[in-house]
Amino acid sequence: MRRIRLNPFLRLAALALCACVSSVTAFASEHPLFMDVAVQNRFFSKSTGQAVIRVRLRERALLDLIIYDEEERVVGHRASPSLATEHEVHCPSFPSVASGELRFMLVAVNEAGTVMARYPDSITPEKLVEVVDMRVENETGQISFLLPRAAYVRLRAGIKNGPYLEPVEPWRPRPAGKHIVNWDGSSHNGLIGNLLQHPEGKISVLAVTLAPNALICLNPSEGPPVGPVVPELPKRLQQFKKPTWPGDRDGARQWVVDDYRIGVRVEVEGEVAMIRATCDPSDRTRLMNSRFEVMLFIDNVFYTEDERALLPFSYRFSTRGLSAGQHVVTVNIIDVDGNVGTASAAFRKPQE
Repeated sequence: MRRIRLNPFLRLAALALCACVSSVTAFASEHPLFMDVAVQNRFFSKSTGQAVIRVRLRERALLDLIIYDEEERVVGHRASPSLATEHEVHCPSFPSVASGELRFMLVAVNEAGTVMARYPDSITPEKLVEVVDMRVENETGQISFLLPRAAYVRLRAGIKNGPYLEPVEPWRPRPAGKHIVNWDGSSHNGLIGNLLQHPEGKISVLAVTLAPNALICLNPSEGPPVGPVVPELPKRLQQFKKPTWPGDRDGARQWVVDDYRIGVRVEVEGEVAMIRATCDPSDRTRLMNSRFEVMLFIDNVFYTEDERALLPFSYRFSTRGLSAGQHVVTVNIIDVDGNVGTASAAFRKPQE
């Protein structure tokens, strides 16, 4: 029996979860000591002020805030002055950060200096967030949409019933509210043409929840270019020089990852074309550790697929049915988690 397949571009357009908008995001902790953690000014800058974290504990404790950059280096530390069940911690100013995204950890310590608990105490898989009122103005190239809550967002272009194409905008953290993205419609260095004018062109917006301990610096270049200052942690916190987030993500879908970087080459000899697709060496290990498939499109029309693929991927086909002139081959790689890679190449069929 033939297996019925959904178009790959529709796989990531699943129904999403919705949440209410709030300037303060609150989370219930999985650890019994932490009753809740609320973050204000999660998206911070010099003009908006630093982030503020409010914590309620079930019993009195000292509280340490540790902040890490994307390379898991400590870039900030602040300790509460006294034992309490309620804490309001103002994040320290950063002289410079390498990128706009940071992570924080809260460590509750008793009067003797013994660690009682930390937050977060597990890694929470991302969940889909519903994107509301998504519109595309084909004449101006303006894409607008509304987020009911802060989320990582990616905009991707493609062809209806055809291939994925490169992202209009790669993954980016965005606050709740209305957003506008301007795009000129170009894709794959102009091989596909202007997708805003393409009758079958399509744009999808995928949004997933932010990590509960994420802090987003809106202007990471505001500080002097000296790199992050690594503060010295107190002796009681030496085990947290690296975050070593607990939990196991092996069984969780990982949405927020970069596209696989792949390349495709077409060589034509007579009436036979040889297509060869490869993966960038830096992405090869990640791809080979996942089951994936390769889909082949010619002039944006589905041609064939290999559901249990290997790389390099090679395919020979006859050009007899094609008209003279330029044609475009597009290769999509899709792994078991729905992460993709895409590349296009052109070849010319001579006049007969």
